[in-house]
Amino acid sequence: MYSIVAVCTGNICRSPMAELALRRAVETAGLAEHVRIDSAGVSDEELGNPVDPRADELLRREGLDASRHAARVFDPVRFDDRDLVLALDVGHWRRLRALAPDGTTAAKVRLLREFDPAVAHLEPEELGIYDPWYGGPEDFETTYAMIAAAVPGVVRAVARELRAGQQSPEDTAQDAGPGSGQGTVPRPAQDSGWEAPQDAGRDPAQDSGPEARQDAGQDAVQDAGREAPQNAGRDAAQDAGRT
Repeated sequence: MYSIVAVCTGNICRSPMAELALRRAVETAGLAEHVRIDSAGVSDEELGNPVDPRADELLRREGLDASRHAARVFDPVRFDDRDLVLALDVGHWRRLRALAPDGTTAAKVRLLREFDPAVAHLEPEELGIYDPWYGGPEDFETTYAMIAAAVPGVVRAVARELRAGQQSPEDTAQDAGPGSGQGTVPRPAQDSGWEAPQDAGRDPAQDSGPEARQDAGQDAVQDAGREAPQNAGRDAAQDAGRT
C-alpha cells in the first residue's frame, strides 16, 4: 500500500481539498486498492474542526464530500508509514523537512506543485499554493485550480513507483525534491506485487473539475507567489498561511 499525506497549516482548507481531489483521481486511475491518502496540518489551531465552509461549498460543487473531515495535526511519527508527504506551501515544506529525522525521510517531503508540469521547472520558493483563508470564494477557486493541476502528475508518478516495486533507502534518499521537474516520488517500502493498468495515472481532467479549467490554472500560476495578507491574530509568517 502506497501512503500519501497532504499537509497545510490547520488542515481545514488546502490539504483537505488536495486529499479529496487526489483520492478521486486515484480511484479513477484504478489505484484505490493500492494507495492510501489522508491529510493533516502543521498547527493544532483547528484541531477537530471541519473544513472551512468556503472550501466545503467548493468541494460540494466538485462532487466531493468533506462532511466527515476533522482537522488533524501532522505527527512526525507518521513519517514512518507515509511514502509521500505533500506540502501545500513553501513554509510547510520547510517545516516538514526540518522535522524529518534524516535525509531519507526528508526526501519524502515534496511540494504538491512540483507535480504540475507547467511550473515544475520553477524554484521551490515559487511553488507554494497561497492561503485562501484570507480571501473570498474566488481565492478558493484559484487555490483548488492550482491543486487540481498537480493531481494528475502525482497519480502518474505514484503509478510508476508501484510498477517499479521496491527501492533501496539509498536510492530514495537521492530523490532530492523540489526543482527537478521529474515528477518522481519515493517508492513504497515493500513491493506491492501489483501491475498498473495501462491508463493508470492518466489525466483525470474529465472527472476532477478544475483540471479542465485551463485558464484558471494559468491564472493560478501567476498567483503562486502571492503573499497572504497580514492578520494580527494569526501567525501567518510562521505557518505560510492559515489552513
